[in-house]
Amino acid sequence: MKTFILGLLVILIPTTYAEDQFLEFGDKTFASEKLNKSKWYFKLGADYMEYISSLPEYDGINEDIEEDQKEYVTGLGLAFGRDLYFGGGVSANLGISGSYWKTLQEDVGKATEDFDFDAANYRRSHSIAQLEVHLGLNYLFQVTESVYLQPFVEGAAGAGTARVEREYERVEIEAGNDEYFDYVTEEIFTTARASLGLNVISFNGLMSYFKVSSIIYTVSERETTGDSKLAGSDTITTFDEKEEDLADTNTVLMASVGIGYMF
Repeated sequence: MKTFILGLLVILIPTTYAEDQFLEFGDKTFASEKLNKSKWYFKLGADYMEYISSLPEYDGINEDIEEDQKEYVTGLGLAFGRDLYFGGGVSANLGISGSYWKTLQEDVGKATEDFDFDAANYRRSHSIAQLEVHLGLNYLFQVTESVYLQPFVEGAAGAGTARVEREYERVEIEAGNDEYFDYVTEEIFTTARASLGLNVISFNGLMSYFKVSSIIYTVSERETTGDSKLAGSDTITTFDEKEEDLADTNTVLMASVGIGYMF
């Protein structure tokens, strides 16, 4: 979440910088000469995305896992491509992009409300990487002498991998009430994305952007390893399962903000 907030804070930097540095470029026709033709672009942004983790169910004293549990991950995305200008402000863009989401959360559980003792420790982490090809349609119009707006729609197809780790341990306070789990799941998936967004472009090609996306991702392979024990039981349950030829599909949402440059 912190990564996403930092990305939001820099959203106005390009247009502010453009206003301050305008005289360095001199001629105000610089914008139309650069923007009203085909060009390359580069983007760097922060993503805040839903992700549905598939791990074995667990119902413990301090922690539990639900089937298909929705969680939130933050990460960074890079994009590079070509904006093909058709005229009248209309253009299409074609490019490649890569994203990496990484989260790590650690919690401590108390024994009771009146007993300030660290009875349980919990750790959760996600590592998700993805590459995709995207295609978009844009419309550019001028709002001030040095600022342009460019709403866009975008579609993309890609593939990626995910690794989800969950660790939980509760110490024995009363006889037999210790418990734990230690799970690792690795997935291979494909994605289809549809996005709506807005580029805020300054006269010198610097930009900020906002984007919301709906992503359909389909897991084709999943491998789960680990073991667990419930309080009051001496049974240790071991997981070592590999699933192939899956078609496990979920739809999630993602919000993105960032900066970029057209050249």
